[in-house]
Amino acid sequence: MARVEKTPRAKSDAIDIWLYIAEEDPAAADKVLRRIDERVHLLAEMPTSGESVEFISKGVRRTSVGRYVVYYRQITNGIEIVRILHGARRADDLVE
Repeated sequence: MARVEKTPRAKSDAIDIWLYIAEEDPAAADKVLRRIDERVHLLAEMPTSGESVEFISKGVRRTSVGRYVVYYRQITNGIEIVRILHGARRADDLVE
């Protein structure tokens, strides 16, 4: 099984996403994070399947999951999730 790591900012992003959605519908918040998690594990198996966004940050790729965009880097035996941002947010927010 491929490895998935998350930066502290990515972990915080996931918590913030859940809290925001859960204010109205905790079940929907669970569903969104489950969909993101499923996609992340697929990406770990096929890390080059996401779109390269070298213009944002070297080695970073992205994929959309509903309204959210997962930014990640390929690492040995998997991927590192850098950020999980709402699609309406500027990619500048990615810079760490």
